[in-house]
Amino acid sequence: MEFLNATWDARAFQSKVRDRSYWLRVLLLIVLGMVVARWLETLDWWRAATYRTYGALLRISQSPPEYPSWTAVVLIDDEDYWRGAWARRSPIKRSTLATLIEQINRASPRVIAIDIDLRAHVPDGSILTHPDYDRETKYLFGVIARVAQTTPIVLPKTVGFDERARSFVVDADLFDQVPLGQKVAAGYTRVPADLRNLALPTTVNGQRIKSLAAAAAAFVEPESVAVAQRRGGDELPFSMFLPEAAYARVTVRARDVLAGDAAALRALQHRVVVVGGQWHREAYGRGPLVDHHLTPVGLLPGAIIHANYIEALLAQRSFSPSFHWVHYGLDVLVGVALAVIFVAVRGPWKVLYIVVLALVVAVISVAAFQNLGTFFDGVPALVLLGCHAAVETMTEWKRAYDEHEHCPSRKLEATE
Repeated sequence: MEFLNATWDARAFQSKVRDRSYWLRVLLLIVLGMVVARWLETLDWWRAATYRTYGALLRISQSPPEYPSWTAVVLIDDEDYWRGAWARRSPIKRSTLATLIEQINRASPRVIAIDIDLRAHVPDGSILTHPDYDRETKYLFGVIARVAQTTPIVLPKTVGFDERARSFVVDADLFDQVPLGQKVAAGYTRVPADLRNLALPTTVNGQRIKSLAAAAAAFVEPESVAVAQRRGGDELPFSMFLPEAAYARVTVRARDVLAGDAAALRALQHRVVVVGGQWHREAYGRGPLVDHHLTPVGLLPGAIIHANYIEALLAQRSFSPSFHWVHYGLDVLVGVALAVIFVAVRGPWKVLYIVVLALVVAVISVAAFQNLGTFFDGVPALVLLGCHAAVETMTEWKRAYDEHEHCPSRKLEATE
């Protein structure tokens, strides 16, 4: 009680309650904070900070597994692509891909998911491939049809962005008109705009398509996708992420699989195997890596991202997003709390109260994640807190300056 009396100015608060201009300014700051927070989400550096926050919440509240239980990854790296059997080819050397699939099948995997570009040469499908590649293309799909008799295979469905229509479209792929059997499915490989979201079936231009992860998981446990969809409701649920280091034991090099290395094949046994690329675009060790994305656990190859999504589906490690009204409600509460702090708290004690308020928002985020399985992003509220604090501090500085400029002693000095 003594602490409250020392830090709290009840009279100042009572006098400010009737100040309509002040509360109008508070309302404008709340709206400004919401707008700024949404705009910041479009910036890479802010997204990286948000991802780190999400990754920290995972480690604090969910105790992610040390190693993946369901998936393994085969990566085509620089040594494979620039010096090995893939012969730095673009499009990818399909005869080598066919051999890789045959070798993976020797390990008796549950599913083979291909995260390698197999799009048609022209998006509308008028030209599927150049005649120079006809023989190897037919060989590839012949191998896929044969392997799929015993092992399900998921092929990469291309979802492109039409610049003219400003919308996503389903583009043609090499396998669109090829009968491959019941154990062959297709799933889109384009990752969500927010990598924390779990990639699930979606509708593009009226066509319902699965994601690579959903198609692969459905072969192992058909209900896993439906469970995640129910958890997300009208939005995509958030997923668990394991770092690249966690996949070290079950990530093998394509050249080792092609060579029939026993250790490499053992790592793939009875797992959902995702095949992808991790070579540099320009030359060996030069330029950016292909299909690399920023995630809550750092930069990851696309294949490991899809493997993470499969893990989240099969282990049911996805989390419900909080409703929009929850975010907006907390933004308003934080804004009002800040308004009260700046009105009623004495001098430097304001800093302590603001820090406590920030900690409360952080605790709410952790508690919601840990106890409700719901991801609440408290960052927008903290942005609002910062905007409000900055504006109110500048307002106080201006008020103090004006009072100093118009004080009697200051006028007397000016006349002398």
